[in-house]
Amino acid sequence: PPVALASGPVIEAEAPPPPLPEETQPPIPAPGYIWTPGYWYWNNVDYYYVPGVWVEPPHPGLLWTPGFWAFAGGLYRFTHGTWGPQVGFYGGIPYGHGYDGVGYQGGRWTGNTFFYNRTVNNFGGVHVTNVYDQTVNHFDGPRVSYNGGPGGIDRRPDAAQAAYLHGPHEAPTPMQMQHLRAAGMVPGAFDAINRGHPAPDELRNHIHETADRLPPPSPGMRTPLPHAAPPATPPHPAPRPAMEHPSEPVARPGMHQPPRFEAPRVETPRTEAPHPEAPHHEMPPPAVHPQPHEPPHGPPHEAFHQAPHEAPHPPPHERDGRRE
Repeated sequence: PPVALASGPVIEAEAPPPPLPEETQPPIPAPGYIWTPGYWYWNNVDYYYVPGVWVEPPHPGLLWTPGFWAFAGGLYRFTHGTWGPQVGFYGGIPYGHGYDGVGYQGGRWTGNTFFYNRTVNNFGGVHVTNVYDQTVNHFDGPRVSYNGGPGGIDRRPDAAQAAYLHGPHEAPTPMQMQHLRAAGMVPGAFDAINRGHPAPDELRNHIHETADRLPPPSPGMRTPLPHAAPPATPPHPAPRPAMEHPSEPVARPGMHQPPRFEAPRVETPRTEAPHPEAPHHEMPPPAVHPQPHEPPHGPPHEAFHQAPHEAPHPPPHERDGRRE
C-alpha cells in the first residue's frame, strides 16, 4: 500500500481518478517560485481537478514531491504531496513540466538559489537569469493518474525513494491549501460536470477569484488539509457517462447528478429582535419532541465539515490522519 508522506485525512475512493488533462503552464510570477503540477482530488462524493500552480517553497533547498493516487486493498488512496530536500516517489505519474514520473527535471538548487531548466519552464515576460538548458522528453502516452490496479502505472519506489519515505518532510504551504480548498468550490472542476475533461486554464482563473474571497490562513500556523464538503446540487443535473481508462474499465460510484457547490460565505453579524415573554399558563405547555430526520440517500459516510454552518453527507472511507 502507498505510504503517506504527509499527515492529513486519509482520502480513499472506490473508483479510479480520471486521466490527467493536458495543462499549459502559466508564466512564472517571479524568480524563486517552483512549479507544482495539477492533480485530481476527492471530496467524498466526486473527483475534482486542482490545476497546477507556481509556489514559493517554505524555505530554500526544498523541492516538491507531488501527491498521487495508488490502488491498494480494493480502494484508491491518495498520498499527499510534501516539501523536502529531494523529490521522492510519486507513483511514476507523468504530470509533465519536469515531473515525468521520476524526480524533477524542471530545476535544481545551487546553494540558496534555484536554477530553472529553460526547456521546461514558462518565464513569460519575467527576467530570469539563473537558468540552464537540459532536454526533457515529452510524454505522449496515456495520461493515467494513478499507480497500480487495473490500467494503473506499474512502478514501485526504489531503495533510495523507499528510504526517503521516512525522511524529513514539510506540509504544503498555506497558499497551496487555499488553492486546493478554492478548487473544491468551483463547479467546473468536478468530474461529474466536466466528464473527466477539465479546462485547467479556465479553472485557474475561477479558483484564483474564489481563493481571494476566502479568509487568509493565519501567518505561522500549519494549514490542515481541507475536508471538502459536497457542494449543492445544480438545478438541472445531467447524467454522467462512464469514464474510460486505458485498460479494463472500472465502474464509477453511482452518482446520478453533478455535485453541489456553494460559493464561500461571508458571515455578517445579525441583531435579533427581542422575543416577548410567553403568557402564563395554568398548565405547563406540552413537551416538544423533535421529529426524526430522514436519513440521507446514498452510502453512509462520516461527517465531513468545511465550515460550521454546513452539514454535509457522511463518507465511508475518510478518517483524520496525524502528522508524523
